[in-house]
Amino acid sequence: MNILQDMSSDKSYLSQDMSAPTPAQRIDYFALCLASHFATVATFVPTDVDSKIRGHCWQDPDPAVLAAQFELTKQFAGWEVGGVSRRVLRVIPDDSQESQRPISGHDGEWLGTMMGAMGAFLRTGDSMRAQEACELVASELAREAKAFRYLRSLPSSPGVDTVLLKLAAVMTHNVGDVDQGLSYWLDSDHNNNNNNDNNNRNSDRDVDVSAVMSLPP
Repeated sequence: MNILQDMSSDKSYLSQDMSAPTPAQRIDYFALCLASHFATVATFVPTDVDSKIRGHCWQDPDPAVLAAQFELTKQFAGWEVGGVSRRVLRVIPDDSQESQRPISGHDGEWLGTMMGAMGAFLRTGDSMRAQEACELVASELAREAKAFRYLRSLPSSPGVDTVLLKLAAVMTHNVGDVDQGLSYWLDSDHNNNNNNDNNNRNSDRDVDVSAVMSLPP
């Protein structure tokens, strides 16, 4: 009872600005959104934080927060999907370590988030991280395309054809997530460029997005 009385008499929390989370808290919130989305997106009750991890969190005004979120997103790519979903495909076209990673719809969630990162860095003029994000997205899309081409090269059979159809569905979902991530920053980036023609912030022109836009068929 004394503890409760002490807590009720302490009104210091009333003077805190609860509407202004710190940079560390904003990074933690982004990590929480990533983790909750990763754990539930393949279930019947996924968390509704897509807009946060693809768009809203990447509008943060602090470059250090954006950089930390970028590192978290890169780590996200290596999380073990098998612990939260059985909807994974293992297609191994060669003996490379990269090909051992399964392909799943979680890769699409990662792609959409990384597209949000790319848009943020284009907007803020961080061409180095924007280029890295672009290359990471292109690499993942190429990995999935390589698996698809490998399955196409195999003789047709019920087993091969079934996996091929499953992979086609996953890839369609994943490139859709690229488009979803892109949709969060095109308009804002265009407006930002119009508003900053006189202060040389259009460094997005230095980023080679052709790596994503012209992947081989």
